[in-house]
Formats: sequence, structure tokens, C-alpha cells
Amino acid sequence: MQIGERIARARKAVNLTQDQLAALLDVTRQTVSKWESDLALPETAKLPKLAEALQTDLNSLLTEGKTPAIVMQPTPNGGYDIDWTQVCPILATYQQEVDCAAYEETFRNIMLEIKARYHYSMEDAMLVAKDLLYQSYLKLQKEPE
Repeated sequence: MQIGERIARARKAVNLTQDQLAALLDVTRQTVSKWESDLALPETAKLPKLAEALQTDLNSLLTEGKTPAIVMQPTPNGGYDIDWTQVCPILATYQQEVDCAAYEETFRNIMLEIKARYHYSMEDAMLVAKDLLYQSYLKLQKEPE
């Protein structure tokens, strides 16, 4: 089960709508929808409040109990750092196997083009590029192998 499905199940278990959860976390309903659809992950700083609102613990929410407990380390700016390799093990190994520099240049150029063409902030350009990549992934999932 993906993290988005765990968020949706936990939200429904405590009888909250997406709008209600969004209000509790000071985000939009669309943000909650993206989390539940696995289009985006909650910001690290929002995770403790998300777990509290859903009346669950972070380990259950993030890992379904299949990996070791996730340790959240406070950062100097008041946020938290999480070792996401505990949630998604591929993040710990892909850099030794993938030619990252070639892909980083391609993604950099895509983000810069989106930023310039549509006058978006770099953060918005990144979100658009991420969503485009995910939409491509969904289309590939439907194609026969």
C-alpha cells in the first residue's frame, strides 16, 4: 500500500473530509488530494501534525510497519529531516546505478524552460515538472510491455 492510500484510509477512519484535514494542516484540499493520489508527499514539517490529525503515529503512516521506525531529526529552521531511504529503499541505491548527471541536466533544462515560459517560480516549475513526469508514468503503466 502506497503512502497516499494510508493517508486516505487514516483520514476516513477519523471521519475527516479532505477539506477538513486541509484546514487542520493549513494546506489546500488539492494538496491533500495530491498526497492521497501519490502525486506529492507531505512536507516533512507537516508530518507530525498530519499524524496527530489522523490519530496515528508516523511509522504507521509512512511505512505500514514494514521498515524500521523512521527517525525525524529537528532542523535549525524549525522543520524536520527524514531519511526517505527508509520509506523508499531505491533512493539509497539508484545513484550508484543511474547516470544521474545526464538526467539532472535534462530535468534542469525542463524546469528552467517551464519557469521562463510561464513565469513560474522555481518551486512551481519543479512541481509542474514532477507532475508531468508522474502523468507520463501513469500513461506508461497503461501501455502493454
